Amino acid sequence: MDRRGLGMMPFIGLARRMQERDAGAGEVAVVCLVRPGQRSLFWQELQQIAASRPSFKISSVESQADSEAGIDAIEALVPDWRERDVALAGPHAMVEYWTAILRSHSFPATRIYKEDFTK
Repeated sequence: MDRRGLGMMPFIGLARRMQERDAGAGEVAVVCLVRPGQRSLFWQELQQIAASRPSFKISSVESQADSEAGIDAIEALVPDWRERDVALAGPHAMVEYWTAILRSHSFPATRIYKEDFTK
């Protein structure tokens, strides 16, 4: 089984539900963290949904070992990320890594939602 993109499952479900609902749905920004040169298995579908729903934004960032570079990339894409809830989904190590990064920026643990697929 190809496990690439498993972390996107909750977000593809959210995107599909948003596509079915009225235009009054709240704004959602999805940032896909990918390995260099790769795309999420659901990238094309997410782009199509984003094109039809202005309140749904999709971006991609190549994963980096330097956490500050990662946060800088996310802040450039979603400048108000500190005012939002954050959902993380994917392999345990990645979810824990990004939880630690968010917490190191004083982001409240109560606003971090996790889906851990390999724990």
